[in-house]
Amino acid sequence: MTYSTLVKMLVFVCVAIGLVAGPLVLFAHIATGGSSDTESVTINRSTDDTATHPNAFQVADSDAPNPSEDFKRDELDQEDTDVNRTDNLTSALLETLRRLVDANKEMIQNGKGQPDAMLRARKELCEVEMDLAHSPSERIRILEEQVHDLSELEKIAEAQTGVNAGINARIQFLAVKAGRLEAQLALINERASADAKSEVSPKPDH
Repeated sequence: MTYSTLVKMLVFVCVAIGLVAGPLVLFAHIATGGSSDTESVTINRSTDDTATHPNAFQVADSDAPNPSEDFKRDELDQEDTDVNRTDNLTSALLETLRRLVDANKEMIQNGKGQPDAMLRARKELCEVEMDLAHSPSERIRILEEQVHDLSELEKIAEAQTGVNAGINARIQFLAVKAGRLEAQLALINERASADAKSEVSPKPDH
């Protein structure tokens, strides 16, 4: 092999290596440097979006459900349910006591009832009505009705304490009388309390 032939072969090999190495280097650059640039652009774009919209994460958090608010809402619903249930029970109690009073009154008028049973029913009705009263005038009206009903009941109980009446009739009369006196005292105290409040409350300027 001559010297010129050897030189030609070396030149050919160098050219071939250059043709192969060039695309490999370009591919390696794209696979590494190119993806890094792309990631940099993506990160920078995300950073720019966050800088432009600083409340982006806050908006997302505000849209998320809040367990504490749901719990408070459940508590309010439960309170409303309890209030409605209490109102319904109170109305049923009032209606029942009124019917009980009327039934006892009818039996006593027919000479079959017991005054002490009527007394207990009437006092229970008065207590519930007083608890539900919203003004002094309403409380006074309730107590006036109580005094009136017990005064009528006292007359009936006294009529049953004749010469031939037993000790039980006398005891029932005394119980009704004591209940009527208690009702009168409560009425007097309620009127005094209402008068005191009216004197303390400021009068409108004329």
